[in-house]
Amino acid sequence: MKTNLFSKVAVTMMTVALGAGVVGSISGTVAWFQYSTRSTVAFTGTSAHCTENLQIRLVKANQEAEDDWKSDLPASDIADVLKGVTAKYKIGTAEPTNVTVDPATFYGKFAHGGEYKFVFNGTNWLLGNEEITPANMTAVYGITLPTSPAEGGYIRVIANAIDTVRPVTSSTLAEGKTASELYRNPVYQYPHMSSWQKAEASDFVTIPLELRVKDVDGKEAVSTLAKNIYVTKMDMAVKEVTGKGDITPALRVAISASEDGGAHFTDYGTFSTSGNEVETYGNLDLNGENGADTYGDFAWEKGPKILYGYEHEAVEIAVSGGASGNISAAEVNGDWFIGENGINETTENKNFVFSYTGSKWKLGETEIDDIAKYGITYTLKDNKTAPNSDDKLTVTVKAEAAGKNVADSYDLQPVSSGKGIADDRDPYNIIGEPIGATTSSQTLRVNLKIYLEGWQKLGETPSALWDAATYIGSGFNVGVRFSADAHTDH
Repeated sequence: MKTNLFSKVAVTMMTVALGAGVVGSISGTVAWFQYSTRSTVAFTGTSAHCTENLQIRLVKANQEAEDDWKSDLPASDIADVLKGVTAKYKIGTAEPTNVTVDPATFYGKFAHGGEYKFVFNGTNWLLGNEEITPANMTAVYGITLPTSPAEGGYIRVIANAIDTVRPVTSSTLAEGKTASELYRNPVYQYPHMSSWQKAEASDFVTIPLELRVKDVDGKEAVSTLAKNIYVTKMDMAVKEVTGKGDITPALRVAISASEDGGAHFTDYGTFSTSGNEVETYGNLDLNGENGADTYGDFAWEKGPKILYGYEHEAVEIAVSGGASGNISAAEVNGDWFIGENGINETTENKNFVFSYTGSKWKLGETEIDDIAKYGITYTLKDNKTAPNSDDKLTVTVKAEAAGKNVADSYDLQPVSSGKGIADDRDPYNIIGEPIGATTSSQTLRVNLKIYLEGWQKLGETPSALWDAATYIGSGFNVGVRFSADAHTDH
């Protein structure tokens, strides 16, 4: 019979900040996407001394079943695993074609990853203002060039983030939900959250891990055991950088796990430093005119104000009307009606009635200069140049919209307690929910996504606009400890 003095075994993973940032010609107040923070990845830790050993490894290509398992994951093991480069060549309207890039060479030039665009000028390649000969593109950057590049063609390179996180947003993250999708920054005059680009692998760090509990009793054949796996400790802390502000309130760790070898992942939870209410939306002033951006053909000209950083659920919104027959069809974009000016509390459908006066539309008794700012477009019948003076359009918002207007703040899970964070102070007590389980034949795959939530307010800022001088180059630490169920006789 085996005995065990401990109720769990554990491995620890730690991210240690480097405290060096990318500093550009940025000054004054900037939007949250205009800076970056770097940290160096390193893992340390040991398992408890017992006949069962919780082991961890980074997932990488062409790995054999018994390769690379350990209790310590040093930085030297991690860098090459996280490095990954994708590149495509694009010219005109043609479909982009894949380009081969040697990761070791490319990361030798750009140690922290990132996104880069190389443009061909007919003779050489340009990266910003830097001119690069074709030979150097291969020798210095590791890029295998297209056989016959054309002037104006370009290669877009995405190199996975190794130790750098750039501000992104998960959109509104409801309480208890996981950041399964991340989006890039809002773009001036491009206001709709649903149209934002998805974040690239160069914007955040994803660490692919695998865990198993191994029976190491030399008297029996080596086997793996069926055990629940927990997160028993997580820390997010400031890495002091002289003159720089604390960005850890904006730091997030999202966890997903797979019990079937990575075929399907289940979102587990998103963690923040405190678990206090987190604001995931707000007004921005991207054109710097001291007023919130608004909808319209030009974002600064027309109302209403835009709430960036949230994604409402789809709700049924219909537009009908055209009583005199001059309007053949009408459509409505629901953002205005669900956003700041939309339905907050209602137990019945709500109608917005627009009437045409002969020269302008009215909403109720209020004249409006442009019906398009309410997301409404209409088509006139053939040979008609304007609606009739008694035409009406009615926008109907269903009552359930009130429950789906999610522009709100939520509590995320804190790093010290709550969902799945066991009580690490008591080695005989594991509480919380497991992130998943191993079996006698299957390991547990875990993805850790470390990202920076651009919508977190920092310091005394009135909105998610961070001062460049304060936050460019800030550093942070992230540490995570996994544990397994207590040993039982077997």
